[in-house]
Amino acid sequence: MTPRLKFADGLALVALLLAAVAAAAGLLVSGLYRDTAEGIRQARATDLVTLLGAVPALALGLWRARAGSAGGRLVAVGALAYLAYSYAIYAFSVVIDPLTPIHIAIMGLATWSLVLTAAGLDAATIDRASSFRL
Repeated sequence: MTPRLKFADGLALVALLLAAVAAAAGLLVSGLYRDTAEGIRQARATDLVTLLGAVPALALGLWRARAGSAGGRLVAVGALAYLAYSYAIYAFSVVIDPLTPIHIAIMGLATWSLVLTAAGLDAATIDRASSFRL
């Protein structure tokens, strides 16, 4: 694994930890979100998907990618894309709340991890990932 991919994985790991904390707080702390009732329901639903879907997928993908799995790398990239997209919505469309700095940090970490991962992949890894089957 190249130093660039190691750094990208480190950023992804920090994003994973922050996303787990932010999603858990969004689900457990009442009155945290300051949006309309519909916006709050949507934010909490996103928190649930993040906590039960994206965080475990990213953890598993990073673990398998560290072992050299192209499929694991592909899963990690997908989970990072989800985090970057979801937290961009939190950063730009949700009313500012106490978690806003964490939401912005997650968006930045996930985005930079994606950029560094894309720049750090070699042709052989991309070929192996394209033949990955579920």
